[in-house]
Amino acid sequence: MSGAPPLIGVKFEVFGKVDKVDFVKYAHLEAERLGLYGWIEETKDRTIKGEIEGPPEQVQEMQQWLCSKGSPGCQIDKVDASEPIPLQTYTHKAIIVDKPHHQHHGK
Repeated sequence: MSGAPPLIGVKFEVFGKVDKVDFVKYAHLEAERLGLYGWIEETKDRTIKGEIEGPPEQVQEMQQWLCSKGSPGCQIDKVDASEPIPLQTYTHKAIIVDKPHHQHHGK
């Protein structure tokens, strides 16, 4: 028995030129490829926030992607990430893209 948790969860925020370059779309595809669950969204502050969970190796691979690769045309300045949280089971059922609501109401 290795003692490592079967799953971990990490919250993250990506800073830089990450809006208007399909970062969320590419991050979603990468998370799906790695079999991770959680959510990803573009914030009103033009950062990318999210939470990912899965086996430690895949979560670390996704963190590496967020820090160094990203979407074509992006410029990643920094990534803030939480310490990994051990999980016994998934708290999300899929990887979800939540887009912030920027609709203006009224005339």
